[in-house]
Amino acid sequence: MLRFQYLSQYVIVHGRGRIRYWQWNAPRTHFTTSSSVLHNSINEFTLHPQIPKPNDKFAAIVDIPPDIFPHPLQSMDTQRLQQFTKRELRYLSGIEYNSTEEKANACFTISTAIKDLIPSNPKQASRIYHLLTDEEMKSLVFRNVIESLSGEETSKVYMRFNAEPTAYETKASFLKALLNLLKSDVTSKQKSKMLFEYFERISQTEMVNSKPILLDTKIFRTILEIIGERNHSDLYSYLLHLNIRPKSESVFKKFRGSLLMISPRSQFIANTGYINPKWYDLNQTKFNPTHTARIIEFYSFFELNAIHNHYVHHSDPARASLFLSFMVAKLEREGRRELARDPESFTKHRVSVILKCVLNLIIRFKNVSSATQVLKFMKDENFNVELESLVLLLRMLRQAKEYDQFVTVLTGIQLDTLKRNERNIIVDEILLLMRDKFCSSPKVIIGYVSALFGAPQHQRSGLYILNELGILSYPYESTIASKITSTQVVQPATVDDKLKNSNLTSRGLSYVYQVLFNSMEKSQRHNASVIKKYFQLYVNYMSENLLNEPDDKPLGVFLQFLFYTNEDAERDSIVPSGNYYLAKTIFEYYKTLKLNGNQITSATLQKLSRDAITKFNDIAFATDVIRFARDKGKMLTFHQIFPFIKKADENRDSKKFEFWMGELTKMGVKVTSRELNELITFCRDPEPAKNAYKYKWSMTKHRRDNKKALDRLSAEFLPGNTKNTANHPSEEETTEEIIQNES
Repeated sequence: MLRFQYLSQYVIVHGRGRIRYWQWNAPRTHFTTSSSVLHNSINEFTLHPQIPKPNDKFAAIVDIPPDIFPHPLQSMDTQRLQQFTKRELRYLSGIEYNSTEEKANACFTISTAIKDLIPSNPKQASRIYHLLTDEEMKSLVFRNVIESLSGEETSKVYMRFNAEPTAYETKASFLKALLNLLKSDVTSKQKSKMLFEYFERISQTEMVNSKPILLDTKIFRTILEIIGERNHSDLYSYLLHLNIRPKSESVFKKFRGSLLMISPRSQFIANTGYINPKWYDLNQTKFNPTHTARIIEFYSFFELNAIHNHYVHHSDPARASLFLSFMVAKLEREGRRELARDPESFTKHRVSVILKCVLNLIIRFKNVSSATQVLKFMKDENFNVELESLVLLLRMLRQAKEYDQFVTVLTGIQLDTLKRNERNIIVDEILLLMRDKFCSSPKVIIGYVSALFGAPQHQRSGLYILNELGILSYPYESTIASKITSTQVVQPATVDDKLKNSNLTSRGLSYVYQVLFNSMEKSQRHNASVIKKYFQLYVNYMSENLLNEPDDKPLGVFLQFLFYTNEDAERDSIVPSGNYYLAKTIFEYYKTLKLNGNQITSATLQKLSRDAITKFNDIAFATDVIRFARDKGKMLTFHQIFPFIKKADENRDSKKFEFWMGELTKMGVKVTSRELNELITFCRDPEPAKNAYKYKWSMTKHRRDNKKALDRLSAEFLPGNTKNTANHPSEEETTEEIIQNES
């Protein structure tokens, strides 16, 4: 056995050249340079850590030949090593060591550099540590850096996360330092700053923690209280990067759920864990490998699925595809552990979920032909096609005005296997079809209301409700907002018995109102006195009755026809003062309703606040509407904020102008290209204009990524199209065959 002695430190090396141990003993004043002294003997020699510098002739590290002798780390100054770029460190890691002596000296240089860097720059310390590819060298450097950090507990935590993020000692030291920080005798503001610095430094280590750290729920709530609500989204980003959660799953869900409702910025963080994103960062569609690995480790398979569905719903194929790839990666990782226990059910269920995601992506963003190919594959492989996918297909067919195929899919669904809420979804799609296909023929949609929602004579039936609301009088008696003497004049539609006796929802009622107003002459449907009569009947009925699944959509229809008097150009509509005052009356009623979250439509409130400023200069009312929207947990839109920016500019009110510009960018409000161009004309200072242009470029890149994602979707998941299609069945035949087999 050979032993290299560095004064009070030594390295024990086996004859085959493997480093087994390297110990530093106090005092640690040996981190200095001195001339080289080498004592040779058969079994032992002593080497001081300063070696001549043979590589000074090379101006850059990347100019050093990869086969150089001795290794550059033999003589490298630690300060120079600390300043290397990632590229230089990567190049340095590719240079091989020629002897155990070189390894020992490299360990000394690296340990010294890391010891000095880890408290203030753990990111660079991490990069230097990971330039080592020899596991024994890494272990040796880690142990000695830990020993050299005596008394510096937080720095030890950074080093432990850097080297062994999943180890028990890492978790224990992290929690110990965290508790000490929470107990420290400083103000909450100082604690908050210290907490974020602590989390930030750990996240900079570029480690990936594959074992979640579960915080005591009481401790988690204490942290929330200390940092304050405005910093919750920033905390969440660090939770993801460090893989930390509260022990209570319900507390975590509530915490994350609240972030999804605050602003586009907080929503983006709640999905991706992006740290401190700028406005233009919110269009990111890909992340670096470390961040990607952290996302996959942090979320469960089904949480990734929920985020994927979120992006499908928000027409974002690039990010929907990204999270689909994360689901596949998660399946591969979990599968290695689960396959031994329950291979068939585990894999098949998750593969089925992934196939459903692929199907929904194709239905949502491609075409009927592509969707039927995936449907046929799932049928052939005995994968169940869930109702959710069929409903998405129905919506796609309706929007594409493929009404015959819509009916083909609808008639093939096994209604007797559906639960009540699933039947309600189908009923809603039928009403939407009638609204779109017969948009100005109220008798058609009324006939379906009569057939679907109970016996006409029953007090809770759909037809009874429509008559109470004065809806039947215009199509059947040509009068405005009055009851008809007999509902027997209504011809019920023919529907499957299994869909009958459903309950009319507030949403379904709004479809009827839309068709009713569309059937009127323009002079009537935008007339405040006409709309007021229907609104008053609605208020009277709702004061004593309730509709299923209450929401604001009927009120939204009233406001739509009050404001959009110019149907060819909504923004150019000239709104009569009578219409505006009625809209304000509707809003006062609106505020009395106990509606929250998804029961409130952002577009409805947007109409009110935007037109209040742009058409009536009513800042007080617009402010009231925005305050109400925020209180109800609704995200503000560009059309709600931009009018305030324009008005502040007109009034030369720089304070309010800066405030609203800040709100727009801080919240990460989504903007279209046209809106952005308009915003840029109001940017007086270079910084806001610069951010706006960056956002515009990020939008362009996002659109390109969306197109690439759809191209990849076709290439990876759809069978190749053959030139010979003579024997191929038509889309209608394929769809019908699939639906019949599902039945």
